[in-house]
Amino acid sequence: MYSFDAGGARFVVLNDNDTVSAWYSFLVANLGDAPEGAPVVAFPTVSIDRVRSEFGFAPRSVLSDLPHLVAEFRKVVPVR
Repeated sequence: MYSFDAGGARFVVLNDNDTVSAWYSFLVANLGDAPEGAPVVAFPTVSIDRVRSEFGFAPRSVLSDLPHLVAEFRKVVPVR
């Protein structure tokens, strides 16, 4: 687990394989020195193997889908 500051916010990356108590301990120790009033953005890292097994996710190259993505984008956003 780790954290970093950017754009006036504290970003916290939690380990998806850890327990909630480990997250809590990390957050208590880590957020004590966050700038006062700074928003905190927290998210877990998720193993791609877990996503594949739970959701049947099969990643692929965005380049092969690019023509379709551009065509869909142009349907929504007018080209000037």
